[in-house]
Amino acid sequence: MKSKGRKTHVIGIVGGMGPMAGLDLNRKIFDQTKANSDQEHVPVVLSSFSARIPDRTAYLTGKERINPAKAIFRVIELLAASGAGIAGIPCNTAHSPCIFSRINEMVEKQDLNIRVLHMIQETGKFIAAACPNVRRVGLLATLGTYCSRVYQEILAGYNLEVIIPEAMICREVNAAVYHSRYGIKATGLPVSNEAQRLLINAIHHLKTKGVQAIILGCTELPFAFERKHANKMLFIDPTLVLARALVREAAPERLKPLLNT
Repeated sequence: MKSKGRKTHVIGIVGGMGPMAGLDLNRKIFDQTKANSDQEHVPVVLSSFSARIPDRTAYLTGKERINPAKAIFRVIELLAASGAGIAGIPCNTAHSPCIFSRINEMVEKQDLNIRVLHMIQETGKFIAAACPNVRRVGLLATLGTYCSRVYQEILAGYNLEVIIPEAMICREVNAAVYHSRYGIKATGLPVSNEAQRLLINAIHHLKTKGVQAIILGCTELPFAFERKHANKMLFIDPTLVLARALVREAAPERLKPLLNT
């Protein structure tokens, strides 16, 4: 599809981390695209191979020996072979330096004609541009993302202070994602009451620390916040940020204006 003489890139989605997160990114790409017909949407290729990709948090916390970077790269290869020129990975933990840098090395070594956006860099740019008065942001994430310090290091470059919950709350947020009975990865939708309770408790905890916004730093977490909550808080959804960035890079004239954050 061409628009105004400019070739529109095909967007690639590295799915499977978890499977719902890839679908969520796909939906948000469509939601952020100006289109009056099926034919006006930006082409998207979603490739989801959950079983082939080792868990990112398990790797970063020493419970998994194999770096998931190689398996993620194999999916990127498939996307490039399908015509994708720009790609996103809807998994915050996969952007930890020891994973994402290896992915980039392999992309460059194989000289793939595809560019992979960095979701957390895009989140920093988004907050700086859309929320210029925000300086203290809370982070809800998995233990892998917390221990990698990827948000703290990247957002410092945007003069943002990232506030991490206390250790017990961090474990509870991780359980809301991973627990085999009530975690979002296990239950899917609707999100269980127990996971909701743990996450709302974490929000109240971060509010006591004076945060001005909270980053939903795991791609499963937005599913728990699709309904309005009584606690008034600005949530930053990196999946939405990534969706907008992918549309911007693929077909900027088709990106909807940002109405609110």
